[in-house]
Amino acid sequence: METTELEERIMFGCTINDLDMLVEECISIEVLILSILTQAQDAMLEGKLEEASQYINRSKYMLHELASSKIVEMFVANRLKN
Repeated sequence: METTELEERIMFGCTINDLDMLVEECISIEVLILSILTQAQDAMLEGKLEEASQYINRSKYMLHELASSKIVEMFVANRLKN
């Protein structure tokens, strides 16, 4: 099931395309995720729980993408060995 742009904006505060562009432009996805989680903490301290939730959802999306790419890399590496 695909999400609509409105659903993405509610969930992430931006679109998935925006997140993908951030990942493509970053030097390290791990550092980007840490930065986003820091933004979530800051939003929580300011009482902006909806915004904090969006930051957390962004980091979860990026962690999923990172894990997926590593799983594919491991699968391909194992196939090449065999």
